[in-house]
Amino acid sequence: MTAITTNTTTHATTLVPLDRLIISPLNVRKHSNKDIATLAHAIATRGLLQSLVVRPAADGTYEVMAGQRRLRALQK
Repeated sequence: MTAITTNTTTHATTLVPLDRLIISPLNVRKHSNKDIATLAHAIATRGLLQSLVVRPAADGTYEVMAGQRRLRALQK
């Protein structure tokens, strides 16, 4: 785990298995199946360039707050 501290806020980078990620009901995008195949190909070719923003959920999973399309592409 890598931690980045800015003022009084700490941000941590953690690797989380795909099967522990769920879409948060608070996620901004509600309908985002557009062009998932193209995004999946780009991630397979170049890697994931921007991390997902998640928060821990009560049941041991992590809610994806930002990055729903990236999650769907990674799952594909």
